Amino acid sequence: MSPNKWALLIAVDFYFRGNERQVDFHHLRGCVRDVSLIEDYLRSINVHNIERLTASYHNNDDNPQESDQTSWPTYDNIKAKIDAIRSKVKPGDLVYIHYSGHGILRHKLEDLDLGDGDAITGTALALTDVAKGGAYLTSYQLGVWVRRLVEINKVRVNLTIDSCHSGRGLRNNDDMVLRTSCDNMEDKSMTKSDYEADNHAAEVEAGLPQINTGADQENSNERNANVKRSWLSSPTGCTVLTACQLDQTAGEARLRGGEKNGILTHCMIDYLNRWPGIGTPTYTQIAQHVKFGITTNWPDRLQTPVLHGDSFYEFFGNQQHVERPAYLIRALEQPGSLNKIFRVDVGAAQGVAVGAIYSVYPSSWCLPPSADVTTVSQRHNETAVMIPKIRIVKTFPFESDATLIDAGCVCEEMAPVTGSLAVLDTWSLPSQQHVGFSLPPKNCSDKLKDTIEKLTKETRESEIFAHCSLIDVNASHLCDFIVSIDDATERLEIRDSQDVRVSRVPAVSVDGEGAGAKILHILNHLARFKALQSLNYISPSTSLSTSQYVLEMLGPDGNPLEISNGVYQARDNQDVTARFVNKSVERNVHVAIFMFNATWSLERMYPEDGQPTAQVAPGEDQAATVDLTMCIPPERAHPDDPPHARDLLRAYVYVGAHPPSWDELLLPDIPANADLIPTGLQVDPLLGDGEGEGGDSSRNGKRSKRRQVTQVNSSRQWTVLDLWVHTT
Repeated sequence: MSPNKWALLIAVDFYFRGNERQVDFHHLRGCVRDVSLIEDYLRSINVHNIERLTASYHNNDDNPQESDQTSWPTYDNIKAKIDAIRSKVKPGDLVYIHYSGHGILRHKLEDLDLGDGDAITGTALALTDVAKGGAYLTSYQLGVWVRRLVEINKVRVNLTIDSCHSGRGLRNNDDMVLRTSCDNMEDKSMTKSDYEADNHAAEVEAGLPQINTGADQENSNERNANVKRSWLSSPTGCTVLTACQLDQTAGEARLRGGEKNGILTHCMIDYLNRWPGIGTPTYTQIAQHVKFGITTNWPDRLQTPVLHGDSFYEFFGNQQHVERPAYLIRALEQPGSLNKIFRVDVGAAQGVAVGAIYSVYPSSWCLPPSADVTTVSQRHNETAVMIPKIRIVKTFPFESDATLIDAGCVCEEMAPVTGSLAVLDTWSLPSQQHVGFSLPPKNCSDKLKDTIEKLTKETRESEIFAHCSLIDVNASHLCDFIVSIDDATERLEIRDSQDVRVSRVPAVSVDGEGAGAKILHILNHLARFKALQSLNYISPSTSLSTSQYVLEMLGPDGNPLEISNGVYQARDNQDVTARFVNKSVERNVHVAIFMFNATWSLERMYPEDGQPTAQVAPGEDQAATVDLTMCIPPERAHPDDPPHARDLLRAYVYVGAHPPSWDELLLPDIPANADLIPTGLQVDPLLGDGEGEGGDSSRNGKRSKRRQVTQVNSSRQWTVLDLWVHTT
C-alpha cells in the first residue's frame, strides 16, 4: 500500500511594516509563485493533501492580498498546520514542507561555536509579521517539530528552504532580488513572541528521546534557542535542501515569461518536470542540477545549494538509491557536429588522467548501479541503444576535456549535449606501472605455467602496465609490483618493490576461475590507491599554505592522541574525533575528509552523504569535527597480515567559488576472500550496491558517528592535510 503524502507550502511576498525589529525586510515578488509551481507539480504526481500559507504583495504596503488571516504565514499558523498534519499522518507517510521567503541569521557568523559548516543552525525564517513583533521561526524550533514527526509519528519528512540566511545586505534591481534583510546585519532581537516560541520548542523537545548534542548540553542553561544546534543540521529520516551556504545569498530572478521566481525553486521544478523516469529523482540529483543551472545561467552568482540528511532518497519518496558519482558536461564546439570537445566537471585533483573513459547519459536518466552496462532500454520503448562513451584528452585541476569514442555509432537521441552526465567507466593512471613476475618453479603445474604466460602477455599488451619480464628477487627494485608464486600452494601473491607481500590482499589460486583477471584487477586497484595517496595525478596549489589549517586527532577526553614518530596512536575500537581548524584570518574554506584505509579502500568520512564539501569559517570555535571508531580490520586476507593497522586521514581543502565534489576518489575495499574479487580489469569506485540505510559493506571496521596538467582558473585553489593513525 502506497504511503499517504502531505504537503505544507509556505510563501511570504508581503512583509508588514513595524518597529519591533532592528532590521527591515522588503517585499518579494516570486515566493507565492514558487509554491504555486510546487503545488502544480505535486498535484501532477497525485498529491492532494496540500495546505498553503501565503502572503501576496500587490503594491499595497498595508496588508497582503489574502484577507483570511488564518492563511497568512505566521508562526502560530505554521505551528497549527504542522500540528494538524501530525494528527492525521500514519507511520510510513510522507510529509513535504516548502518555504519561500526571507531568511536571516539570529547571530553573527563568528559567534556560532558549533563548527559543523552546516547551513541550518542559527538561522530563522522571516515570517510576514516579524516586524510587528511576530515570532521568527528558527531552525532550532522547526527542527524540533520535524524531529517529532519523524521519531514519534514515524513519517519521512522532506524540507526545502528557498531563502538565504546571511543577512549580508541587499542588491535590489529589476532583474535580481536577494532573499535577505535590507540591512547589513543579523537580527538578535527577542520579542515576547520569540520567547514564547522558544519555550514551546523546549517543552516539545523535553518530550522527545534524549540525544547527545555535545556542546549544547554543556551550556544548555546559558544559550538561547536561536543559536542552539538544529536537529535539521544532520537529521535521519529527513532530507533538507537549502538554497545556499551560510555566507551566500539566495536570489529570485525574472524567469518564466518575465515573472520572478526563486532560483532554487525554478531550477528544481524545471528538473522535476523534465524527469521521465519512474518515481522522482533523488535530492542529490536535484541539488546537482540546481548547481549546474546556476553556474550556467548566472555564472557570476555565488549560490550553492546545500543538502542535509538522507540525500539519496527520492524527492518526496521513500525509495533510497545507491548512486554513482556523475559529472555534468558542456559541449564546447558548435551544436550539430559529433566531432566536438566536451568539458567535464571533474579534473586531475579528483583523480582524472588522460585516457580515462566515461559513459554519458541524458541528464534526466536514473544511472544504472554498475558500470559494465554498454546498452540500455530507452525510457519509452524497449529498443536497446548504445551508451555513448568519451575519452579524456586533456586535464585541468577541476575540469577535463574529452572527445566522443566511435562518434559515428552514436544515435542522435543519445548524443552527448550540454547538461548530459558523465560517469566513470574506466580510470586511467598518471603513469604506467612496472610489474614483474617471479620465475615459476621447475616442477610447477601446467596450469600455473599457463596462467603466468597469459598474465605476462596481457600486461605487455596493456596501456596500464609495463616491464613485464620474468625476474628474480634481485631485480625486484625495478618493479612497482611483483606477482609472486607460493610454491607450496600454487597461489599468486602481490608483493611490493621491496619484495614484501602486500598486506591485506588475498592470494589467488590458479585453480580458481579467472585467476589472471583477478590479479590484474588487484594490481589496477593498488596502483589507483597509491597514485591517489601519493598525489601523483597533480600536486596541490602552491599558493595555498597548509600552515593556515590544522588537522588533528582527539581522544574521548578532547585532548590530542599520543603521537609517536609523527603518527597518532589509537587503540582497537577506540572512539576518536578528527578535527579540522581553519586558522586563516578571513577566508572560509570548503573541506572534505577522506580515509585511506588499511584495506585499500578510500571513503569519505566528512561531510555527510549528498553534501560533497562543508564550509568551515575561520577560528578555533568553528572547527569541523567527525567522530570515528578506529578498528583493526577483523577479517584477514592472509595469516601473516599484521595485528595492527595504519590509516591515512586526509582533508581536502578548497578555496574559491563552486566547490567541487571529491567523490571520484572513492574506492571499495579489496575483499579478503579471493573468490569475491571481480574478474574484470575495471574497478568500480562506487558505494556498495544495495547498501541500505545504516549499512556498511566495508571490511576496515571504521565508522563515521603524474601526467602534465594544465593549470587554469587560479582562483580555484586547493591543498591537502594528512594525518596518519596507527591502531593497535
